[in-house]
Amino acid sequence: MMIQIQLLSFPKIEEDGVLIRFPYKKAEALFYYLAVEKSISRDKAALLLWEDEDELTAKKNLRHAIYIIRKMFHDEVVISPQKSMLQLNPSAAVSTDLESLDGSADGSLPAYDEFLKDFSVKNAENYTQWLEEKRALYSGRYLNAIYQHMQSDALETEQAEELFERYTALDAFDERIYMALMGIYQKKELFHKGVQLYQKLQQLLEEEFGIAPSKAASDLYHVLLNHWLDASAEPETVPQPPAEPAVPNAAPEMLRSDLLNQLRTAYAAMQNVLITGEHGAGKSHLVRQFLTEIPQDTTLVLAATCFLAEKNMPLQSWNDIIFQIDSAIQMQQISLQQSFINSVAQFFPTFGGVMAETSR
Repeated sequence: MMIQIQLLSFPKIEEDGVLIRFPYKKAEALFYYLAVEKSISRDKAALLLWEDEDELTAKKNLRHAIYIIRKMFHDEVVISPQKSMLQLNPSAAVSTDLESLDGSADGSLPAYDEFLKDFSVKNAENYTQWLEEKRALYSGRYLNAIYQHMQSDALETEQAEELFERYTALDAFDERIYMALMGIYQKKELFHKGVQLYQKLQQLLEEEFGIAPSKAASDLYHVLLNHWLDASAEPETVPQPPAEPAVPNAAPEMLRSDLLNQLRTAYAAMQNVLITGEHGAGKSHLVRQFLTEIPQDTTLVLAATCFLAEKNMPLQSWNDIIFQIDSAIQMQQISLQQSFINSVAQFFPTFGGVMAETSR
């Protein structure tokens, strides 16, 4: 019997094409957890879903949930190789759409909406936190897969635009995807489309954050614009370059130069720097300007964004950083001890998963 689980949108479970509907929400939640993580201790499962119950009641509820899961399928999908452990039966024919998240054998990407979209469990904060962590993790992985696909020289313009739409539906402010598509337009000599895309990015960043695109994006824009002007038979139809939006409350040039010197001094001395200021004061612009001076071949720049909604998830903002470190490790072909990999993977499963695959 083949069990197929849809996790990257509204959750759905089928056994040989027959829809499975769980009568007990927490049993369904436990099954999704096992489908992703493969195993869990009984103590952790009880704490995951019944944190507010006493130990006796929580374990009684867990036994009931396990019974429900086993009853729902013809094959034994959950086993207990040790008395204290629960495991998704490796002999059972179970597949999920997570397996194609980074791209299938033919190079195509699956449709992605959200991990376990609209699925929630009442009175289970630990499970909710796991859900949020996985949603951030898989969203990041999917966006990275799209970005990697955008680097293919064989990509047609329509395919690139469709990937761009998928990406911006999940993250409309990531400048790198705009630059990737602008680069494709440059190769295809669709200079006007690249110019228009930059103007769209410029307007978006100005309206939402009061900032301008990075120097790298601006430089690429001017390259595209110059090519367009050179190739245009009717120069009067070419729109004038929009003025770069001024950074609100930006520091005068002398003050900005002084701030840059402070950053250079701190960088040379390997000191930490905290930059503070009001919204729109030009903090991001200052940092971007400083980073253009950093030698990229000898320095690894890591960036992450913190959101107020994630203030109770202290490790959330580190997911992006760990992912970037992991990518750098792979690019540099750095070998790590398995014990170290396992330790990091306890907090950041992506690192452990990717490195485990690399080490095999």
